[in-house]
Formats: sequence, structure tokens, C-alpha cells
Amino acid sequence: MKATFAMVAVLLFTASVFAFDQRKLSPKICGSVQQYDQDRIWENLPGCVNVSINKCESANNNCINYGGRAITWDDDTGAFKAQFITFYNAWDSGDYDGAETAASIIGSNLRDLVSDTQAGRVRPSKSLREAYGRFDHHLQYINALNQGYGQVKKLMESISQNYMRIDNNLGEARDQLAQIAASAATRDLKQQLDRAEKAKIPEDWMIAGTKRQQPISIADLRKQVSQWQGTSDQQLGAIDAREKAKWAAYDTVVKGDRIPYLEHFKKGTIIFGRGGARITTPEEFKSATAMFYCLGSDTRQNTPTW
Repeated sequence: MKATFAMVAVLLFTASVFAFDQRKLSPKICGSVQQYDQDRIWENLPGCVNVSINKCESANNNCINYGGRAITWDDDTGAFKAQFITFYNAWDSGDYDGAETAASIIGSNLRDLVSDTQAGRVRPSKSLREAYGRFDHHLQYINALNQGYGQVKKLMESISQNYMRIDNNLGEARDQLAQIAASAATRDLKQQLDRAEKAKIPEDWMIAGTKRQQPISIADLRKQVSQWQGTSDQQLGAIDAREKAKWAAYDTVVKGDRIPYLEHFKKGTIIFGRGGARITTPEEFKSATAMFYCLGSDTRQNTPTW
């Protein structure tokens, strides 16, 4: 249930950020306990922050750059509210590790606020004391976003790895092992894309490119996988047909306890008959009164003595 909530939270937040970016920010963004309880967005957290079109001055510690604007505050409640902007600033820019760090710092500051208040080391305003529960609630929300991202990130990394596996192996039409690897990677990738769909990961999420492939969205990769699957199946089918044709004369006449020796022969093992004579033809496999193969030593380099 937690994973599902986290995935859904990512989508809800994505829509929220889009709406936030599209509207013109007011010079002052204020919220209250009552306002936050209505829609739970960061702008309605208790406290006020000031928005300026100018960037923060480097020497001003009471200022945060966000979305090309400078955010400042007038009191301790606004200062705590502004901390959440550091999270969204990192999240919006795709710096998810930075977002996780920001959430960790906010959590640490909230815990310090409670302990320092109880110990009498600080005297927060009444507004900040009343806002604590809402700040803690929003912290849990952004932690859920981070949790969801971690799961998404792991899945996306698996998809990227299989994308590279296919790129490295597909196209080597004469290499049976490469085709088998590409086919396996294609099946794995299809399963992972199905998981991504169930997790409601946006279809425009981009997958990193490879040495021969450009970055690609999940939607386009899904289409590409279908093409790869068809290509891979055709090539594997062709390889299988060639293999069957190659060994048809042998498979027709070699039966019973001779089959294991033929299978070794197909893999490149040298098969010997009586007196060390090599067995190579279908008729020889059929008529041999004894067959041997060597274990350990490579008979292609070291001829056994009889």
C-alpha cells in the first residue's frame, strides 16, 4: 500500500508543480493551519514568504532562489515554511538526491525544534508552535515522494540496463548467443515496462540513451520493444531453422544412447571412435561400435594417445 501511495503521490505532485509553474506567484505567499488542511499544498503551509523577481544576494542567508525568483521571510514560521522550498527547488530540477537531502534536513530541524523548545533553549512563536503538526505532515508527504522516487529509480535503472543489453546484442544476426541474449533482454524489458504502467509512471519519462540509441520516452520504448520482439523472434527462428537444417542428417540416424555424444559434437567437442579415429559424419555416428570424448584437456590442441 505504501508503494502504491508513493507512486500516486509522484503523479499528484507532478500535476501540482505544473499548476504552480503556470500561475504568476503573488508578492507574498501566506497560509494557515485552516488553509493547509483544505488542500495540503506547500503554499498553504502556515506562515508567509515574500516573492521577488530579483535573485538572492549571496550574502543574504534569509533568502532562497526558487523558479527564478527570490523567496524571503519575516518571522520564524515563514522561515520554517521556506525550508520546504529547498526540497521543491531540488525536486523540480530533477536533483532527487538533493531533494532527499533537503527532506532529511527538514526532519532534523523539526526534531531539533521540539527538543530545543522542551529544553528551553529556544522560544518559538505561538504561530510556529501551532504550525508544527502541519510541517510534520508535509514532511511525511515529501518523504513519500522520495520513497516513490527510489522505487521508480530502481525500476528505471533496470529498464535502462535491458535497453543497453538489447542495443549491444540485437543486430548480431549471425551470433546465436547474441540473439538469445537480446531476446531475453527484450522479454525482461517488456515485463518491466508493464510494471512501470501498473505503477503509473508517466509515459513521457525519459530513458537514457546508449551508444547507438538516442534517449527515449517510455511510450516510444514500448513501441520499440514490440518491433524488437518481432525482429528477435524472426532472427532466432532463422537461426533455429539453420541449426535444424545443419544437423538434420545426423538427427535422422543417431538414436538412443548415441544422442549425448552427438550433442557434445554439436557444441564443438571432438568425438573419437576405436583406435582414436575421429567420428564426424552421420554414418560414423550411426555405425560406431564405441565412442569417446576427453574431459579436461582440449583435444583440439592436445591429441590424446591410445
